Amino acid sequence: MGFLAGLFGIGGGALLIPVMVLLFQFPPRTAVATSMLVIFFSAITGSFTHLALGNIEWTYAICLTIGAWFGAKIGAAFNQRLKSEVIMFVFRIVLIGVGVRLIIDGFKSISFG
Repeated sequence: MGFLAGLFGIGGGALLIPVMVLLFQFPPRTAVATSMLVIFFSAITGSFTHLALGNIEWTYAICLTIGAWFGAKIGAAFNQRLKSEVIMFVFRIVLIGVGVRLIIDGFKSISFG
């Protein structure tokens, strides 16, 4: 999944969740939670690497951490209240939006002369 996500230039969750739901028949809530766990371990590894290399801008890191904490709380609350069908509908809309944006960005990078 990581290789494909890197190849397409998108986050791994955008590929991992559909694979779990469509191929492995995971319930959407379980797929989202599993994807978040995988991303968590990947983020921890990357964070420790950048910490060891001294690549962290602490002001940005603190602001992003606070935003991520609130976003996680809000996202978890929505996930508990919404039906699985609604979660999958929203996910499909987001994936279509990401796909359209990637296509537009691809056309912008083409040089015609």
